[in-house]
Amino acid sequence: MKKYVVLFYFILPLQVWSQVQTANPFQAIDAMIDKMPDSMCQSTDRIAAYIKQKWSSDDEKARAIFYWTASHIRYDIDNMFAINFNEKSQDKIDKGLQTKKGVCIHYAEIFNDIARKAQVNSYVITGYTKQNDKTDFIPHAWCGIKLDAKWYLCDPTWGAGYVSHDQFVKKINNAYYKVDPEKMIASHMPFDYLFQFKSNPITPDEFLKGKPNPSAPKMNLDVNAAIDTFEQQGELPRLESIVERVQQHGVKNAMIFDFLANRKVEIENYKHQKLAASFNEAVSNYNEATKLYNAFIGFRNEQFKPTKPDADIKQMIEAPKQKVLAATKLLNSLQELNRENKEQVTSILQSIEELNKLIREQEEFVNTYLSKNKAGRKSMFYKVTMWGIPIN
Repeated sequence: MKKYVVLFYFILPLQVWSQVQTANPFQAIDAMIDKMPDSMCQSTDRIAAYIKQKWSSDDEKARAIFYWTASHIRYDIDNMFAINFNEKSQDKIDKGLQTKKGVCIHYAEIFNDIARKAQVNSYVITGYTKQNDKTDFIPHAWCGIKLDAKWYLCDPTWGAGYVSHDQFVKKINNAYYKVDPEKMIASHMPFDYLFQFKSNPITPDEFLKGKPNPSAPKMNLDVNAAIDTFEQQGELPRLESIVERVQQHGVKNAMIFDFLANRKVEIENYKHQKLAASFNEAVSNYNEATKLYNAFIGFRNEQFKPTKPDADIKQMIEAPKQKVLAATKLLNSLQELNRENKEQVTSILQSIEELNKLIREQEEFVNTYLSKNKAGRKSMFYKVTMWGIPIN
């Protein structure tokens, strides 16, 4: 039975913030974003293009992206619990842009998409949060950005305003822009400790208790090197490395459990899709080999007419041979097959071997044909009686 990845919205009730008003050091950038034409706000491509046109440094672009996201998207109070289990990343982005509303995953996905299109290295980070020494029971999403070889955290949701009496109050909070990882970890705990961006990540227990464990081993993690390795991994190794790190730090609450379970389902789905893709590619190669073989047989039945160069004739039988080899290699690489899959693979391998036998016979004919002179080649297309009379 096909498995589907169970996804969940990351939503967070925002607390009321009491702040002392200070001068805004980003006033010039924010003012430029406020002047941005509505026509440029319809897609992340256009938003990123506008930002790249106005600013060149990653630091300036990052601020512009944060301010645009926090000021243009409203927290969707009415749909805090409207969970869509099959919503894809692009769907979240499109929905947020079209409605100009969303919960934290919409803020994070939009921020991340604009950042990457503006050539600012960014990640969507998922985890859970703590407010007033109490851990929230619903997962949250925010972003990490790399500026001048250092990683910072941005939470455009918490930076957009707060919830008061079941109403969203729009108020930019710069406390959640470009936050040092050592400071952000007090309230934001990623599921994957890699995205704490700390050389010595804290454990879920330390986060929950709000104090370090003196006896906990130190990692001395090279953050930039670890992220570089993560970025270079393929999809499956990346998912497997996430699962390994989450398990290493312990499954301490239901949110971690659900996150881990979803990553494991993703891994199984990826393997299933990879297996299906390889099998389908093998079948496609087999079908193409059959087509090429039949084309050769048709050419041979016409006594190799119209005339072709020797190299072309040899290639006509070499082409299906290579397709057969490719199909065989793909099928032999398939692992973790169930009984039904094994039967399918065995069946197609038998068909491939039968075709391969026919190809070898024709390859032998071609090699013999090419070794002869003109008269000898012509004679290969005739049967001869015991009296030496050719039969067409």
